Amino acid sequence: HIRGEPAGARSRPAARVAVSPRVQARLAAEQLGDEGFAPHRQRCLAVHKAMDNAIGALRQRVRDAVAAASPALAHLATLDVVMEDVVGGRERALLAQLPGLLAQRYERLQAEGTEDLNPRFQRELQQLLEAELDFRLHPVEGLLDALRQAATH
Repeated sequence: HIRGEPAGARSRPAARVAVSPRVQARLAAEQLGDEGFAPHRQRCLAVHKAMDNAIGALRQRVRDAVAAASPALAHLATLDVVMEDVVGGRERALLAQLPGLLAQRYERLQAEGTEDLNPRFQRELQQLLEAELDFRLHPVEGLLDALRQAATH
């Protein structure tokens, strides 16, 4: 999902005339540019939803495995549930602000007359989403580390 194209770009019909890949890319960027930030917002929201669903399910599976390993690790799994409840709301609130901040960034680049606006912004968006994925996986990685350490002792 992170490396995919903006949602609006997928629904575009393919060109019916034979043109070079460079011209096709420029035409696609121009078409996307007409829509402004909207396709990027849709992509960002779709990736957030996919991350929420996938990482939430993964975290629960890892938590279950940790809880089954030993009584001490069961306590850690319970603590992880509490931490998710305490910190999760604030985390979600902060992550929900990202599309608005991205819109401001897009508008700034547009106002500067940035060449290749959409490809550049797509790269920046991809980097941001990869960083967000890394951030969201930290608790899962911590649980996995605890499980690995318990298995080696």
